[in-house]
Amino acid sequence: MKAQRIALFGNFGSVNLGNEGSLDAMVRFLRSKRPEAEIICICRDPKRVSKNHSIATHPLKRLWTAPRGVSLLDKLLLRIPSRILDLGHVWRIVRGIDVLLIPGTGILDDYQERPSEMPLELFQWCGISAILKRPILFVSVGAGPIRNRISRLLMVSAAKLASYRSYRDAMSKAYLSAQGVDTSKDDVYPDLVFALPVIDEAGAAQHDSARTGIIGVGVMSYFGWISNNKRGHQIYSDYLEKISQFVEWLLSRGYGVRLLIGSESDNATVKAIRDRVAKRFGTPSAKSLLAEPAESLEELMRQMKATDAIVATRFHNVVCALKCAKPVLSISYAGKNDELLEKFGLADFVQQVENLNLELLIRQFEKLEKDRVVLSTKIRGRIQLLQKSLDQQYAHLLDVLS
Repeated sequence: MKAQRIALFGNFGSVNLGNEGSLDAMVRFLRSKRPEAEIICICRDPKRVSKNHSIATHPLKRLWTAPRGVSLLDKLLLRIPSRILDLGHVWRIVRGIDVLLIPGTGILDDYQERPSEMPLELFQWCGISAILKRPILFVSVGAGPIRNRISRLLMVSAAKLASYRSYRDAMSKAYLSAQGVDTSKDDVYPDLVFALPVIDEAGAAQHDSARTGIIGVGVMSYFGWISNNKRGHQIYSDYLEKISQFVEWLLSRGYGVRLLIGSESDNATVKAIRDRVAKRFGTPSAKSLLAEPAESLEELMRQMKATDAIVATRFHNVVCALKCAKPVLSISYAGKNDELLEKFGLADFVQQVENLNLELLIRQFEKLEKDRVVLSTKIRGRIQLLQKSLDQQYAHLLDVLS
């Protein structure tokens, strides 16, 4: 019997545009190929996801504020009572589903996550799904690094329970294999965001040579990989200073700059850059320094289409730039950025965020912008191959869901 109730699990509704794009891609696929199935989502913000996708939702854990006395007693008992109630919540939801499907995202890394957050939540949902014999599918997910030992134990254990696993890059597969997961039957497919449509995609190739004079700069509120990093504020301060100087350099050369975000938290960095530029460079005109809100990857890609080239930090900013066939330079905070650009023949256009060299960044950008037409053509050819690969995975996934 085909799976009739498919639960999509992940850190959704969290205002991270990349995560929301991964969910959007999977919902589109299921509605197109399995319209008879009921889709529900287990997520961080059920109200937001329900509003955006018109699907039933459930929270990752109980949404209940205990009275002060009860909360203190729970704390004295090491949170054991609340953990038991959370497990009851998971059990009740899993009993009513046919499949637990984790669509994309870096679900198997611990970027800015404590062990008691997503690592534990993922293990609980996968563990109870396994007990109740519900298939667990990890589809085009990212894995590693997982730097906290407890988080690593929880996440790797969850991955081992899956009946189907695929990864968005070879690095993720190799990481789980090194952690003792049998990946011999697992495949590597592109990130799910590559399946999303691009605004004005038809006939876009003819515009590759038309200059807009605008450079997209994707920023990030980056405080280091580890949550509550003691060096976090210094890491962010260094990053902010160098990005601001790069924006000033672009403006001084006559370029317009469009600041791009990948999460609501990045708006603070946008404001900080604009303030610094205004203080040191003078208040730029609205046409030379653009910063518009983006609440979806669709809106983000629309902004990217109006640029000549992109310098970006967030992984899904890089993905979207490639989707739009824009030459992109990655200020990388993880190996996933590096491997993605290498796959597109852009390995020379990468720097590490915590060792960012401004002079090298300027030289890399000048070469990127000079060769942008050739690079755009190369990117378009690679995108076509990735889309075929995603079609193959979707066909395989339909078999698994049958």
